[in-house]
Amino acid sequence: MGAELNGDDAVGLRVADRLASLVGQQENLLVLNGGSLPESTSGALRRFHSTLVLFVDAADLGKTAGAIEVLETQRVGGASFSTHGMPLIMLMDYLAEELGCESVLIGVQPEWVDFDSPLSDRAKKAATRLVKELYHLLAAPNLDEEELLAKKEDLGV
Repeated sequence: MGAELNGDDAVGLRVADRLASLVGQQENLLVLNGGSLPESTSGALRRFHSTLVLFVDAADLGKTAGAIEVLETQRVGGASFSTHGMPLIMLMDYLAEELGCESVLIGVQPEWVDFDSPLSDRAKKAATRLVKELYHLLAAPNLDEEELLAKKEDLGV
């Protein structure tokens, strides 16, 4: 999720797009780009019968730009997030109540979120790290390190 034209706020979009191109369609994994209205994905999540939803977004974690932190639902309210259609905590609560699925936010500390600015180098590196880790953990859990390195070009490294 994120706003494409707001610099590092687009880090979640980059992760989603790259991961989606790597994994394609899988029976047990759905990658969606929620853009600036992540709530618009709730129908697809319902049809997919999701049990876990991972959000990736720029978040003011009070850390160095490019830092990555996993935040569970109870911690989401304590971080300052980019502006989206509805507060993320409301969407996470809705998904828990309506779909019975757990939601986790992976926050990336932005360097800048100025309108019409590009992704910073630190956000790009964080996105690449996340794509590699998520691919390894979710899409190819049995892939060994050598096989993962063979996919280096696909991972954008």
